[in-house]
Amino acid sequence: MKKKYLFQLAQDLILTAILLSLFGYHLYEEITQEWLGLVFFALIISHLSLNTWWLKKLIFRQL
Repeated sequence: MKKKYLFQLAQDLILTAILLSLFGYHLYEEITQEWLGLVFFALIISHLSLNTWWLKKLIFRQL
């Protein structure tokens, strides 16, 4: 498998785990929630930058 694909897969799994943990806001302290939110946001930006080809095709309806 390509390294980029493995990285994207790992990134998706980490994003899923962080998203699920953010739903349990009553389980963690506020500072933990804030840091998880910042990491989640950074990973989303990274995810979108790795998949710009898909976004371009979606915008121009070639998907």
